Amino acid sequence: MGHRDIVRERSIRDFRMNSLHCPSCALQLQRRLLAVQGVEEVEVNFLEGMVRVIYDPGDIGSRDLERAVSAIGGQIAHAEEEHDHANERLTAASGLLLAGGAVAYLSG
Repeated sequence: MGHRDIVRERSIRDFRMNSLHCPSCALQLQRRLLAVQGVEEVEVNFLEGMVRVIYDPGDIGSRDLERAVSAIGGQIAHAEEEHDHANERLTAASGLLLAGGAVAYLSG
């Protein structure tokens, strides 16, 4: 038997928050969200009032995540739906191919 990589599904949710006013607020929110079961990564941009949460939907559902963000971080101004990862991968691959073609063209 060979080694098999286990691929876990990950989902991404973006939240616009009304309560992010300074870097220390952002850091505190990030630390508290990382303690929530199922949350794998948290990116906080206090200047834009945005929070991106990458999570395992097998551990925490989308609505439970939204409730946790609200309970920890205050009022959510807007919660965007989950990202479509297939479209993100396709867009990234297209960008890489375009960049590679441009480099090949410019280098002769």
